[in-house]
Amino acid sequence: MKSWLKDAKRVNDLGGIPYLKSNIPWEEEQRREAVYLERWLVKQSKPIPVKTEYAPFFRSSMHDSWLVGSERKDQTYNLTVSCIFATVFAENLGDILGLHPKGLHWHFAGPFRVILSCHDIYYQRTAELDLSDWLKFYRIELPEFKNFEQGTFLFDWFEEQDDRIQWIVNLWIKGENVYVLTDCKSLSATDLREVDLTKAFGPNVAKVWADVRNATEKDWHYVLVRKEIQKSMTAHGLTPQDFDTTNFRYSFREPRY
Repeated sequence: MKSWLKDAKRVNDLGGIPYLKSNIPWEEEQRREAVYLERWLVKQSKPIPVKTEYAPFFRSSMHDSWLVGSERKDQTYNLTVSCIFATVFAENLGDILGLHPKGLHWHFAGPFRVILSCHDIYYQRTAELDLSDWLKFYRIELPEFKNFEQGTFLFDWFEEQDDRIQWIVNLWIKGENVYVLTDCKSLSATDLREVDLTKAFGPNVAKVWADVRNATEKDWHYVLVRKEIQKSMTAHGLTPQDFDTTNFRYSFREPRY
């Protein structure tokens, strides 16, 4: 039986956050938004069809993470992102250790990778929106130099049909909404954040990363992350000299003016 994703013609066919036209009365727009939001919240409250250990990386948990890779090989698809939480951790730790970019125009440290994988793919396509919200073919092409401006992760959600999983991912690439639509048997996540952080800061960062994750990962902001890093360093008796930052790098960008 063919995948329903193949018949999806417009963005509202995908079952995610709806796009409402602005040519309807304001009161009707508000009413529809409330209805659609309620449906979305109900969808988000349901169990997701991945193993428990992978669940923390799905259901839009990677929101605002920047896009590192998109690769299809045989019946497996890997979407690699640089986790925004790990990036904030690295920026704060880098600042505490006195690391300063060599140029003024920089943003984000990393990448600190999480790989989201689809297995035994039955159907897949990638689409962007035209001016009438129709889904049209789009090819994700990433430059060799990886930085946050090439794309970010917005939302992802699930549907299920015929004992298969339909995983819909909304990316923001070059000012456009792009959707990766995949019908597959299973999904997994590979957490390489600690590997990448250790490369950037040396082995002692693992203790601090574990402490900060436990304290703030579910509800974080810059100030809290910095506070927890300092608290952890004190608890473990770590000083800036205990970190090997030989391989630490910021991702640079060109100025926009």
